[in-house]
Formats: sequence, structure tokens, C-alpha cells
Amino acid sequence: MLNPIRYLVILVLLLTLPQFAWAQDSLIIALQGQLASAKSDTARVNRLLDLANAMVSDDDAQALQYSEEALRAARKANYALGLASAQLALGRIYSSKNNYSKSMSYLTEASERFGQANDTLGLARVWSQQGWVNTQRGDYATAFELGQRSLRIAETKKDSLLIYRNLSHMGTLHALLGDYTLAFDYMTRVM
Repeated sequence: MLNPIRYLVILVLLLTLPQFAWAQDSLIIALQGQLASAKSDTARVNRLLDLANAMVSDDDAQALQYSEEALRAARKANYALGLASAQLALGRIYSSKNNYSKSMSYLTEASERFGQANDTLGLARVWSQQGWVNTQRGDYATAFELGQRSLRIAETKKDSLLIYRNLSHMGTLHALLGDYTLAFDYMTRVM
């Protein structure tokens, strides 16, 4: 028998998931409208990346197309931060497809571009993703170092999404290492 707390959690999830899906669809429709009316190349690249990020969980093939289009448009417009962001998006997508060599290739290029632009938050996002890829590859020492470096910047910049992502990654990493106490500490910080 289900205990009352679990029943309540399941009920809340069932009631809110359709609203989340509707909100996600609304976001995508709004971004597509903004993309259609984008007046500058940089605005077009940014909307393509927003669409890719919004769709990556539900339709990674479409997210890949938007990211590749953003990459081409950023190159054409000579938009360095757009190019770095497109490479980061492609690195994330290929990571989710377990194509770690292609992922790391894009992430390395993104890291170089964000570094050239002195964009520390961009670098922190890349390091977070590289840390996750290294976790998946079993290189836990490198994953830990990249995660800690990214987390320090995320906390300094007060980027709550990146903080959440890093804490979640670090919790997973420690669980894989069998250090459940530290894993629990990281995971409770996520909440």
C-alpha cells in the first residue's frame, strides 16, 4: 500500500505535469514567433539557441537542428559568444546521445571561445557539462575538479540553475563513488 505522503506527491505531479507541458509548448510557440521576427543576426542566433535549449528534453533531433543552424548563423555573423553558446548547446546534445567524443570536441571549442571573451559564466557552464561527460566516462577525478570549479563561479555569479546542475552532478558523482553521505549532502543542497 502507498503511504499518504507518496500518494500526495504522485497526485501533485499528475496535476502539474500537464500544466508544465502546456507552458513548455507556449514557450516554444513564443520563441518561434520571436525567431520569425528577429531583425538582427545576433537575435536570430539567440532565439535559435533558446529554442534548442527549450526542446532538448523533448525533441533532441529538433534541438540539434536549431543548434546547428545557430552555429552556422553565428559563424556567418562573426558572433563569437553566439558561436561559443552554439558549441555548448551541441556539446550538451551529443552528451545526451552518449556521443562523448563529439560532445567534448564541441565543449573544448566552446571553452576556448568563452575564455577568449573572458566570459566566466560561459566557461562555468562548459566546465559543468565537461564534468558531467567525464562522470559518464568514469573519469571521476576530472569530473570532480571541473564540477567544483564551475560551482564556485556559479555561486559567485548567483546563477541558480547552474548551481542546481552542479550540485546535482556532484551528488550523482559521489553516489557513483559509494560516498552516500556526501552524495546526500549535495542532493539536499539542491532542494
